[in-house]
Amino acid sequence: MILLLITSTPAFQVRALAVPEGSLPVETTQTSHEAVAFTHDDRERLIRLEVKVSEGQASLQHQIDDLKDSVKLAINDVRNLIYVVLAGMFTLVGFILWDRRTLLHP
Repeated sequence: MILLLITSTPAFQVRALAVPEGSLPVETTQTSHEAVAFTHDDRERLIRLEVKVSEGQASLQHQIDDLKDSVKLAINDVRNLIYVVLAGMFTLVGFILWDRRTLLHP
């Protein structure tokens, strides 16, 4: 497994930690003395990205809520079907007992 660590220091550093199973972490460092410029365009791009992500999250939450509602309706339909089947079974058992008694004592 390789982990990458990026530190924000005056000298931009990327550290790669190589961690094979059963051994200790080994650290290697690579430095670059170039300054990373963060422009106004980058800021605007991040703002647009944040808006898209929040809209996506809202849309996804709406879809999840719709799915929850449809699952609740399906569960209620199955529950009602079980009630109908149980009522039919009790009615059948009651009819069988009634018919058996009338057959033995006419």
